[in-house]
Amino acid sequence: MQQRHADMFEESRKAEQIHTHLAALEQLANSYPENHSTRLLIESLGASRARSVIEGVISTVRGSLSSGCSGT
Repeated sequence: MQQRHADMFEESRKAEQIHTHLAALEQLANSYPENHSTRLLIESLGASRARSVIEGVISTVRGSLSSGCSGT
């Protein structure tokens, strides 16, 4: 059970890092004018959608960690 808890904690940590990087990528994209090719490219990658999905993963893992459940 301790290993499962450690694995979930590590998963949460990695998901938070991904979230941070995606948010930074979005912020960088937003620093370009609306129709700039770099901004359009970054937006086409779906960073915003990916960040939303990662937020769900983080929420699920945190919920599992706080309730002591073993599912993700």
